[in-house]
Amino acid sequence: MESFRCAIVGGGIHGVYMAGRILEETQITASELVVIDPNKKLLSTFRQRVSACGMETLRSPYVHHVGTDPFSLETYAEANHRGGELVETVHYPERPTQSLFFDHADNVISRSKLDKLHWTSKLENAQYVTNSSSESSVQLILETDDGSMMVDTCILAIGVGDQLTIPEWAANVEDIKHVWGEFNRSRRCERTIVVGGGITAGQLATTIAGRQIKNTGSETEHIQVLTKSPIEWETTEAPPPWLNWDHIERELHQYPPASQQRYNLICEVRNDGTMPPYLYDKIDSYRSDGILDLTEGNVVSARQEGDQVELRLACGDKITADRAVLATGFDSSFQIPLVDRLANSLNLERGYRGSPVLDDDTLGWHHHDKTDTPLYVTGALALCTVGPFASNIVGARRSADRIIPAIKQRLICKPS
Repeated sequence: MESFRCAIVGGGIHGVYMAGRILEETQITASELVVIDPNKKLLSTFRQRVSACGMETLRSPYVHHVGTDPFSLETYAEANHRGGELVETVHYPERPTQSLFFDHADNVISRSKLDKLHWTSKLENAQYVTNSSSESSVQLILETDDGSMMVDTCILAIGVGDQLTIPEWAANVEDIKHVWGEFNRSRRCERTIVVGGGITAGQLATTIAGRQIKNTGSETEHIQVLTKSPIEWETTEAPPPWLNWDHIERELHQYPPASQQRYNLICEVRNDGTMPPYLYDKIDSYRSDGILDLTEGNVVSARQEGDQVELRLACGDKITADRAVLATGFDSSFQIPLVDRLANSLNLERGYRGSPVLDDDTLGWHHHDKTDTPLYVTGALALCTVGPFASNIVGARRSADRIIPAIKQRLICKPS
């Protein structure tokens, strides 16, 4: 059985960023670090989702990326004569195009040889083992679909999972697909309904509309965006003070870890279901061109009528299209089968809605008896500790600032 000093579960934004920080800031070498992810390439899931909704630019500023130097993306853009891909935003820092963001990410991965750390497998479960000869008295055996490994420490960076939010009315209707499921954006239709009022819905709708503008000689494509309430715009996913750890400690950590009070506060301050102003302006422009419409209403049922989808609204209206696309996000990031298995096997404590009970200082996941474990959490699972930006790129930085010192301390505490 192979052994490592640290394993990172998840090869997305958080996993890649954590790997870079660990190699730079600890004595853990490349041969002692592994990134477990079932995809063939690191960042694959994020790439696929960006592509599926047609994202052209990131919502976050140019200093938020997978590199350890906040200004490395800007430096990369200038060195490669791509400064024009840092898009100006009113009252906000410049934002990178998605192509610049991923090219820079690939450069970071290549330079640091992070791809060499990639163990292409899926974590299935974990068990404790006590080893007095190890630098850490308690280790973990990670069980993957490609064998097991022993690790001194483990960072869980698995994101929101893959449990898509599918409304009951959409189940088993052939031409209703989730944007991050089986939806085929390249398919051309005369009429498409996009269900949702957030940034993903806006990106998808404007991408399809933009295709119509670029191909004026093609058949007309019309987009109808269906929202439950009027579209609201916000520049960021939460108020900027929540980027500051002092603010998080003062406002969030006054409540018990993984409590309903913490969860409710985060839900209150997050700008979920909103679009940034630049996207809102695009929608307005396409509405003026007659390519896109906005409709408010709650869907109560849907059915397939030949090659058409029919949605019936609570007000009694019916709308039809060649297809409907759900931009309705994901189910709770806490209710993930892997998380359930780990919590049961390792006797880990969970709080409101199944959220992990983490140490506020280290992001270590507590046992039921409140003792520490060698398992640390970053990303969406750390929402109730890191705050509303937990799953964002900047959330990876805030998490690394706490997890890495804890790992360093754990590995130097050699048992007598």
